[in-house]
Amino acid sequence: MDDSGIVGAGGQGASEESVMTVGAAVAQFLQQNRNKPFCDRCIGKRLGLKRHQKVRQATMPLESAPSFLSLRGYCFECGAFGKTTMAR
Repeated sequence: MDDSGIVGAGGQGASEESVMTVGAAVAQFLQQNRNKPFCDRCIGKRLGLKRHQKVRQATMPLESAPSFLSLRGYCFECGAFGKTTMAR
């Protein structure tokens, strides 16, 4: 993934179906890992994002979505304590 905000399937020739926004990729990742809280840094690493700010911008709207939960706790991936987001 690059920093444009688009997640592709590997560069040139990626079909439209394989391209999604960072927000959609973050939501999909969290839904696939339901009930596991992740910090923004680990979400970014898992999705191959280079900029932490992109993940933060993607998780902010999820904080008020009913199917997601944002809280201070331990990250499932790295174990660090801080802001985490998870799908319910």
